[in-house]
Amino acid sequence: MVRLLFRIAVAVIVLSALAIAGFRMMATGRETLAVADLLTPESTLTETPHGQIHSIAIGPDDGPQVLLIHGTVGWAGFWQDTMESLAAKGYRAIAIDLPPLGLSERTLNTDYSRQA
Repeated sequence: MVRLLFRIAVAVIVLSALAIAGFRMMATGRETLAVADLLTPESTLTETPHGQIHSIAIGPDDGPQVLLIHGTVGWAGFWQDTMESLAAKGYRAIAIDLPPLGLSERTLNTDYSRQA
């Protein structure tokens, strides 16, 4: 019985390590693409004093606007399903990438702390 539990524990550890390595490889591949290659037709880059901020907007231009903001380690693309649902109901759904996340510009001289 102890031997079986040991094998199961080893298998869980190995599978977890493989999953983490796989996700890291996928992220590395994504993060080497140029921002221009990742933009969708609905994407906009807006110039600010702190660099460009990426946003996605879908739905009728004259519809009530709904602003969607991601949480930690998120990006505007996380809201795609919600945005499509809102747009289908007549809303103008707008999702932004808070710098330095998503496709927004990451400048070296900007303070991204909570206080800033």
